[in-house]
Amino acid sequence: MTEKSVARRVDRRVRKQGEASPPSTREIVVDGRYAELLAEDLGVKVTTARTAFIGEPQRRALGVIAWAFKHEPDSPERRARMVLSWARKRGAGAFRRDEDAERDIARQIAAHWIEHPDRLAETLHDALGNGR
Repeated sequence: MTEKSVARRVDRRVRKQGEASPPSTREIVVDGRYAELLAEDLGVKVTTARTAFIGEPQRRALGVIAWAFKHEPDSPERRARMVLSWARKRGAGAFRRDEDAERDIARQIAAHWIEHPDRLAETLHDALGNGR
């Protein structure tokens, strides 16, 4: 038996103090390139796949595709309508409502008027009918 110790291999996936952890599978979402692959598999236009799945978890998108194939194995047009209806009904993909969108727009508008107060005064003056 040897008295030497063997250095253990350090697993880089293990998070160290202060480092960010690797993304979990729940964080992997459909991007443009993956939407192209989904469209090819589904037999639909790329725009259809992007509209239905952009920003959605990849696992969910694959499940929806399996569901569409199960119910309409021979009709790409019907599969396209199915996945778009699914996305619309659930607020997925391009139909997702971003709660922070209104707040971001409000901040941009406020920043614009802060930079151009004279223009704001002119706009208000015109909107109020010259002060009437």
